[in-house]
Amino acid sequence: MNEAAFWKFLAQAVGILALLAALGYLPTRRFGGDPALVAMAAACGICLTASVLGAVPIVLARGWEAARRLTAVLGAMALRLALVLLLGAAAALSGLIETPPLLIWLAVAHAGLLVADTRFALGMMRAAT
Repeated sequence: MNEAAFWKFLAQAVGILALLAALGYLPTRRFGGDPALVAMAAACGICLTASVLGAVPIVLARGWEAARRLTAVLGAMALRLALVLLLGAAAALSGLIETPPLLIWLAVAHAGLLVADTRFALGMMRAAT
């Protein structure tokens, strides 16, 4: 694996989440106060965790033939979505986090991180050829 590519992916993902959180801080605070900010942070953490764990199948597929790499990329995207849904449901059902802002931020952070995830997957697919 190209270790630099993974660190670049991680930095890009953190940067995207930082930008989204900076843009959404004031509206989120106005919408729900401090509990909504906790939900925002939890959602960003959940989505970052899902993105990093979703990158594992892509990294493991390096060196495989094209069809198997494509299957790994599709599996990685499914894994990422499943982790967001599972961890998000656990956070929402825990009762410790405000549900409406959590769900909004899960959608926003998940969509925002698609950029980093897609760039990483395409880069790893190109590097493997």
